[in-house]
Amino acid sequence: MLRDTVDGVFAELGDTATLSKSWPQIDELGLPALLLPEDEGGFGGTWQDALIVFRLTGFHVLALPVAEAAIAAWLAAGTGLEGRGTIAGHADGKISAERFTGTVRGAVMSEGATFIAAPAPDGGTLLLASADGAISGNSRTRCFTAHRPMFSNSAPSRGLRKSRACWIPLWPCQ
Repeated sequence: MLRDTVDGVFAELGDTATLSKSWPQIDELGLPALLLPEDEGGFGGTWQDALIVFRLTGFHVLALPVAEAAIAAWLAAGTGLEGRGTIAGHADGKISAERFTGTVRGAVMSEGATFIAAPAPDGGTLLLASADGAISGNSRTRCFTAHRPMFSNSAPSRGLRKSRACWIPLWPCQ
């Protein structure tokens, strides 16, 4: 059923899908919450379900951050972060007193995301959120610098998902 539903929607969206016009349909299907348990407001899917969805995203040449949003939501589960998240490949900087100062590189389709999950410099996951609730900047800019950390909160460890959540303003690198 999941495969048929997602296949139909992705076929309809096609390779001309854009984040601004097509994301509401992805969100309506609950795909960003695919890996979250139902009792946390998620879809309750497994990694096998995720594999089906991720493969169909590629099959339909869908240029939307479906996998990135689902993985970011899974990493941020239980932290209170809401909205569409994304992932980044690298974070340079330091964490001191539960605050991160540094640069995040390789953020995928970060424009309009509410948080970014990146590898923490000391291991685990670094969750960065903009103070105003949305990450802005040129969508082609995938490098963000954190300035003046405002608030941070340690998230409880969830098995292999050691998370550290920091709410800080982010600006695109110049």
